[in-house]
Amino acid sequence: REDYATLRAELKAYDPKLLKKPAVVIANKIDLPAAKKHLAAFKKKYPKVDVLKISCLSGAGLEELKNALRARVIKHGGKPRVMSRPRLASV
Repeated sequence: REDYATLRAELKAYDPKLLKKPAVVIANKIDLPAAKKHLAAFKKKYPKVDVLKISCLSGAGLEELKNALRARVIKHGGKPRVMSRPRLASV
């Protein structure tokens, strides 16, 4: 699958300036058996792409993802917002 190449082509078609903006790929489902193989193949094909690994199922990598995104926002002149966790409705 060439999801990454397709996405980049769509961004270029929409506005080529978007390709010059900082980007990161979030690799989800790292808990699955085939994940290491797929990630290694992606990194081999796109060695300059920054990849963060997460598992939404187990929660692995989510804190690292939040910290990395926060750092990127600050690095590029933005001010990160502090967001509270959503409250669950009581039943």
